[in-house]
Amino acid sequence: GCQLLMALIGSIASLMGSFNREKREHSAKTDEMRRLMKFKNIKRGTRTKIMQYYDYMWARCGGVNEAEVLSSLSPSLRESVTEHVIGAAVAKITFFVQVRKEAMGMIVGALQPRIFLNNDAVVNCDEYGKEMYIIERGKIAITNKDRSIQFVELKDGDYFGESVFLKVGRRTASAFSVGYCDTYFLTTDKFNDVALSYPEDCSLILE
Repeated sequence: GCQLLMALIGSIASLMGSFNREKREHSAKTDEMRRLMKFKNIKRGTRTKIMQYYDYMWARCGGVNEAEVLSSLSPSLRESVTEHVIGAAVAKITFFVQVRKEAMGMIVGALQPRIFLNNDAVVNCDEYGKEMYIIERGKIAITNKDRSIQFVELKDGDYFGESVFLKVGRRTASAFSVGYCDTYFLTTDKFNDVALSYPEDCSLILE
């Protein structure tokens, strides 16, 4: 019993030490960012949004930069992690219904995370689109160009922007985040890489 108690205390102490170290590293990053923004004379509104982003990163995943961590993994490991996080939502996308498992795995592995703060522009009407988005957590409002009309509000598991794979053209609607929003996006360049490896599967998408 004493040995078990000592082991438990040791584990808790180790966890607290790790948490404190990560907290110190996060504080060091935010302090460095504050100094940089002051040196560059960044506008107050932009400063506030940047610090909100850092605070959300800490609250969401302990300050870990998900995109940076995923990029350090091998393609197969990155695919496994992304599959665990967003794979269920990707499997429900009718756009990919006819894609075989191997091609789908490459598509999932090509997804990249992106966080948006409240009222951030995700895409703008009339811009040339280069990504489609899948919402992991949060809400996205689809509107007209000046945001005076809201067409729909998307939520966890929904997606938008897939038309960029069908044709080159300008976006026909704008999208902005409603509150904090975690998304994954797939670029046309990454999709073209998949198409080189699995042309038959991607031709089904483009039909």
